[in-house]
Amino acid sequence: MNKRLWMAVFAALLPVAGQAGPTVTGVVNNYSFIPSGLPNSGVAPSSIITIFGTGLAAAPTGNLTLESSAGPAGIPKLLNGTSISVTVGGTTVTPAMYYAIPTQIAAVLPATTPIGTGTLTVTYNSTASNAFSIQVVPSAFGLDTYYGTGSGLIVATNATTGALFNYTNSAAPGQVITLWGTGLGADPEDSDTVFTTTPHAVNQSSVQVYFGGVPGTITYAGSSGYPGLDQINVIVPDPVGCNVSVAVVLGGHASNFPSVPLATGGGVCSDPLLGITGGELSALSGETNVNSGAVFVGQTSSSGTGMTVSSAIADFRHYPGGYGTVSGSLSIGSCIITEPLGAPASTGLDVGTMSLKGSGGTYTLMDPEIGLYGTSIPAASATPGATFVFNWTGGSVVGASSATVTLPNPFLNWTNSSAYATVTRSQGIHVTWTGGSPGSFVIISGTSSPPGGLATGLVCYAPQGALEFDVPSYITELLPAGSGTLGLVDTTPYQSFTAPGLNHGTAWGSNGVGISRVKYQ
Repeated sequence: MNKRLWMAVFAALLPVAGQAGPTVTGVVNNYSFIPSGLPNSGVAPSSIITIFGTGLAAAPTGNLTLESSAGPAGIPKLLNGTSISVTVGGTTVTPAMYYAIPTQIAAVLPATTPIGTGTLTVTYNSTASNAFSIQVVPSAFGLDTYYGTGSGLIVATNATTGALFNYTNSAAPGQVITLWGTGLGADPEDSDTVFTTTPHAVNQSSVQVYFGGVPGTITYAGSSGYPGLDQINVIVPDPVGCNVSVAVVLGGHASNFPSVPLATGGGVCSDPLLGITGGELSALSGETNVNSGAVFVGQTSSSGTGMTVSSAIADFRHYPGGYGTVSGSLSIGSCIITEPLGAPASTGLDVGTMSLKGSGGTYTLMDPEIGLYGTSIPAASATPGATFVFNWTGGSVVGASSATVTLPNPFLNWTNSSAYATVTRSQGIHVTWTGGSPGSFVIISGTSSPPGGLATGLVCYAPQGALEFDVPSYITELLPAGSGTLGLVDTTPYQSFTAPGLNHGTAWGSNGVGISRVKYQ
């Protein structure tokens, strides 16, 4: 078993001083981290769950280790003075634990846990926590990710050798790879506590895996042998790129949406339109601190109102967790759901005074906050093919430099926008367009907010030359019923720029059409 895979169980461990009594603040799938209330939330029987809170257990006295599932005892139901009880529909079960520390517990929800709304309680040193409400569903798969955040690069391994795929060792179309995670559903044939050498398939005939919207062929889906840890062996279909989106769909539930690097024949991945290679991504991922900059000029028109807005924006940020904590651009053909999981920690970078030079003159960009700069542009100067140059004087970290942006030529025309004042979520979305700059790509995006709730969004990347794209229903079904937006943006191939103190810089131009009042039903 790959050691890196099991270390992912320990994501975000932050020991703190002991508390007077235990308090539970959250219960989620151990790999997806999707919070309750979202369409693909919930926890399934036989899955590994993560419990967050304070005062949940005794602090470890040394290096934290994962409890062994070796027989005959397996992982314990009492650990560091802590036990867990889950009650659903009058039935109470006791999950066993892989680890328990003051702020976090990883446990296996027993296969016998009933489906429905219930409560979870943690007892530490004979003191019970609050009864935290949970929703137990038949299946809710979470894919393991390289940085243990639920997004970004996936944990996927060669089904034959066990080697971990990455940006310079990509999986290849036609190859069998193994995806790791939890939440396929109740597995009464295997143990909740003890490793088995003869694991069983779980709901295999119902599992679908999509790579950039293209289904893979499942050869096995079920227990890995380790309690709660599932594996899916799948033949990779045709899409290639460094960040091809991956989604597992089962029982109407879609998983989280991480990505996998795919390349014909394997090796180093490439996304030419996105201006970066697998080698560059690998180097950036090895950095523990990354300074990143993005500049773009865009024009957006509102379908139905005729209102057009042209603007220039620059955003320079420092990511203390490294490049791997940041969700990068998707490979062409991919779609993801963007849920309110919280943005990666970052701070703005001062780059001094910033100006923009175009055919209509020179403009000074305002800086409403450190690292973020912007200005509006007269519509007469934001024409197809227009070129703009960003210049900045330099700050304490990022030095003086410049970047050039060219708008698409011709501009894109969304030809069926009138069909989407209302979106039927179960039917997906089919968009068509004319125009757009040859060799560019189109970003399809939308958001929906339920009454009084948070917005959930979708993002898809399509090749401009296709002139159409289908947003799959497993994506749109994860948007809540409510009101929101939908739009298409033609984007020029990303161009890299450099500056002293900057690890990575990206520049692009865009134009798009949006609908601001869309009903999602």
